Amino acid sequence: MTDTKTQHPDRTVTGNFFEDFKLGQEIVHATPRTVTVGDVSLFTALYGSRFAVQSSDAFAQSIGYPRSPIDDLLVFHIVIGKTVPDISRNAIANLGYAEFRFLSPVYPGDTLASTTEIIGVKENSNKKNGTVYVRSTGRNQKGEPVLSFARWVMVNKRDLDAPAPDPVIPTLAKSVEPSDLGAALPKLDLKAYDFALAGSARSWDDYVKGEKIDWSPVDTILAARLMDKGVDHRGSASFLPYIKVQIVFHSIETLEVGAIKDFSALHGMRLAMNGNEI
Repeated sequence: MTDTKTQHPDRTVTGNFFEDFKLGQEIVHATPRTVTVGDVSLFTALYGSRFAVQSSDAFAQSIGYPRSPIDDLLVFHIVIGKTVPDISRNAIANLGYAEFRFLSPVYPGDTLASTTEIIGVKENSNKKNGTVYVRSTGRNQKGEPVLSFARWVMVNKRDLDAPAPDPVIPTLAKSVEPSDLGAALPKLDLKAYDFALAGSARSWDDYVKGEKIDWSPVDTILAARLMDKGVDHRGSASFLPYIKVQIVFHSIETLEVGAIKDFSALHGMRLAMNGNEI
């Protein structure tokens, strides 16, 4: 008997490189994810969200929701996480977001799926990478949009000799108008809103652009709470936001951060956050 070698195809998943993206291309991302109360519990335990509407069915129902909706950030993490294998697996940097809108409430038991349209491409002057502009949409099991946002990502090229596409930079709104917000809200009975149970007497009209808010509680950073940094290609994403935050360590050392790269150095430090700029 003659020995033979079985030829196995290369099944390595490399993701898309800059030259793979085409203007107007629509990408359907795998895999839909049904969000459960377990996901909500884990998210709340990790990130400490204490919004009354998202925490209490009774509170949510008192103002017009059928039940407590899922935290908007958890919805965002799942929707953007689904896009990572196709959009930013080969990214150097996530450069920005725009036109962020939540369009419909999401509840435990709903299934989220993501699609992305390529709305712009521009090769960088070094010819090694380029910026890809996309608009991603999350939809529920009924096909209804629940979230829409644009982002732009710097992505490596696979072939440095690949010809540059005609540059197209989309025009994106600098801000979302208040009239375009609130689509994810049912008709609410705000007279029934219990500010004491919500934990804050402030409402929309009480905030002013440029105002700074101080948080007095101090927390300890543990390695277990940092293990989920970055992006989980299986369908979730988490990161420290690129907002202007001043962190005060137990040694009274202060620094301004846009994003933290060396997470291991933070383990065990006690911190207080203040100066969050609106």
